[in-house]
Amino acid sequence: VVGEVNTVGVNQIKGRTNGLALLGHYPNPASEKININYALDKNTDVVNLRIFDLQGRTIFETNEIHALSGKHAFAINIDGFSQGEYFYTITGENAKISSTFSIIK
Repeated sequence: VVGEVNTVGVNQIKGRTNGLALLGHYPNPASEKININYALDKNTDVVNLRIFDLQGRTIFETNEIHALSGKHAFAINIDGFSQGEYFYTITGENAKISSTFSIIK
């Protein structure tokens, strides 16, 4: 329908689990930097991001401390990563969401 506007709350986002919602990542494929976006229903002490290679080795890890409810993003410099497929996991209080991305050089 032309002109119709839909609003989306954190509770309505696909990929949401226990108050943590994955909002996607870009660009994909990436070459120098990737932005991984997520949202929280409530304030959280720690949100952890881990990136894994295809062998399951952790190649990057970071935390956001005292994250407030709302939308957030991890901006990761991936210039030193090799070309290929990667997995990532975002973990918050009682919640974990995973996805994949590609790197091209």
